[in-house]
Amino acid sequence: MKMFETGRQVRHGLVSGGAILAAMLAADLAAAAPVAGLPADLGIGVSGTIASVPGAQLFHVQCGSQDGEGSCFEPEAPRSNPATPVTENTTQEVVDVISTAKDTCSDDWINETYRIDCIRQTLLLAAAKLPTRGDYAPVKAALVDAADKLDKIVKQNGSASSGTVSPNIGGRPLAPTLPPLRAVDPAAQEQAVAEALAVLEEAETILLRSSENSTRRLEHYQQVAQAIDSTKVLLRSS
Repeated sequence: MKMFETGRQVRHGLVSGGAILAAMLAADLAAAAPVAGLPADLGIGVSGTIASVPGAQLFHVQCGSQDGEGSCFEPEAPRSNPATPVTENTTQEVVDVISTAKDTCSDDWINETYRIDCIRQTLLLAAAKLPTRGDYAPVKAALVDAADKLDKIVKQNGSASSGTVSPNIGGRPLAPTLPPLRAVDPAAQEQAVAEALAVLEEAETILLRSSENSTRRLEHYQQVAQAIDSTKVLLRSS
C-alpha cells in the first residue's frame, strides 16, 4: 500500500479519496500543465474513480451535470444534404421530362440527324431534376452516363456543315428551348443510330439491375427505364 506524507506523520492503509487526490496532485502532477476544460468545482459535473494500482490511470473524468447527464462531446451537426428517398412526385417529374423527347425530337421540329443530340439533352434535363445522394443517385448517374456516351457518338459522327437548331421543349411554342443541337453526318446516320440505341439499352439495364435489391425503388426505376425505352422509337424511325 502506498504511503502519503501528511506533514506530521505517515499514515498507512486506506485513506480518504480527497487525501489521495490531493497527494497525487501534489506529488505526481506538480510539474504538469493544468488540465483545461474541467469545472472549477470538481464536485459538480465531474465523477472520479480512485484506484490503488501504482502506474495505473487513477482518475477518470466524466463531464456532465451532477446527476450524471450530459457529455463532453458536442452534438453532431445536422447534415446539410440529406439522402433523398424515392417519391411518386419526383419520379413522375423525371419521367415527364424524358417523355418530352417524343415531341421535341420529332420530325415536326428537327431533322432526324439531330435526334441523337436531342435525346442527349433531354436526358441531361431530366438528370438535373434529381439529387446527387440517396435513392435517386443511381438514376442520375445512369442518365448522365448515357448522355456522355451519346455526346461522344455525335462528336465522332458530326456534320459541321449542318449548323445547329434549338427546338422548344415538348414542341410547345412558349416553352424554353433546348441548348443548340448538333447534327450527325447523314452518311454516318445509320451507324450512329445503332450505337445510340445500344447506349440507351445499357442505361435501362443499369437501372433495372440497380433496383434488384430494393422493392421500394424497383417500381420507380422501372418507370424511368420505360421512359428511356420510349425514346428509342425516335431513333428507329430515323
